[in-house]
Amino acid sequence: MLKKVLFSLIISLPFVASAKSILEPGETLVAGRVLQSPNLCFTLGFRDQGNLVITNRSGKVIWSSNTYNTFATQLYIDYGSNLKLLNSTGAPINWQTNTSGAFGFLRLQNDGNLVIYSDAFKPLWYTGSYDASCG
Repeated sequence: MLKKVLFSLIISLPFVASAKSILEPGETLVAGRVLQSPNLCFTLGFRDQGNLVITNRSGKVIWSSNTYNTFATQLYIDYGSNLKLLNSTGAPINWQTNTSGAFGFLRLQNDGNLVIYSDAFKPLWYTGSYDASCG
């Protein structure tokens, strides 16, 4: 019986999913996937036909890209630290951060703020979203 339980646990381990809090240069977040803060209080994902939002644990939107009905399905950070929204074919829509700096990364923090950091950990852009309800 113990062998059967251990075998079941080992088989299921690769399927245990945990959301990331960081988007590295060249990575894309696609609709249906999320970034989640390390403390699990905040989530970044797509809603409403292309609107990118940060929600708190109760589902309240604390930040929005205001890109309703653009049909954006991808969030992409390029190797120059510019964050862009793309449609399903990979074409950019009219939203980007216009940031620059080699190999920056995007992080959803424990306070609900979404920040692009340079490779030297200098903030290049942030949403300014903050929610003290989780803590």
